[in-house]
Amino acid sequence: MEKGIKIWEQASYLEVSRKESQEAISSTMLTLRQPLEDFSEKVTYVVSDAREPEDFFECGVARIVSEKIVQIVSSFSPLKAQFFPVKVIHNGEDAGRYFYMNVFHEINCFDFDLSKYSCDEEIDFIESIYQLVLRPVNSEHHLFFVAKVDFSILCASDVLSSKLNNAGCTGIRFTDPSQAFF
Repeated sequence: MEKGIKIWEQASYLEVSRKESQEAISSTMLTLRQPLEDFSEKVTYVVSDAREPEDFFECGVARIVSEKIVQIVSSFSPLKAQFFPVKVIHNGEDAGRYFYMNVFHEINCFDFDLSKYSCDEEIDFIESIYQLVLRPVNSEHHLFFVAKVDFSILCASDVLSSKLNNAGCTGIRFTDPSQAFF
């Protein structure tokens, strides 16, 4: 296991639905892990949960972050991520400044020898990960996806996860890779 890397996860479930204009980006585009064209304000997320929207929440494949998270994450470089403003509505009112977070940095760090997982050999597809082991990652990488696995495993450096935790960002849980299950 590589010290210095945490898995970025949603801490709790929030009831959210997505509404979009005709020009909005498709859900398929949101999963490609590549830079995107600006689609600012074309997507609205409606939080129907009684709780206030947190600093981080997911709606399907979309990762939505508050302005506080954008400011912290954007202070790291090099950074291969984009932030597009989206509308978040809670109790019929604008919930503040939120952004779709598009991370398009992938690192091939999944340790196929030491990780424990089940695989469908016919289609070369990992079905479950029981114990995640990551190979060492250069310390300059602060936010990235694990490449070559069929799961969206978003990772943050210890430095970034500590800054987000110290700022009191809500809705995020940072897990040691050895404690993560997919």
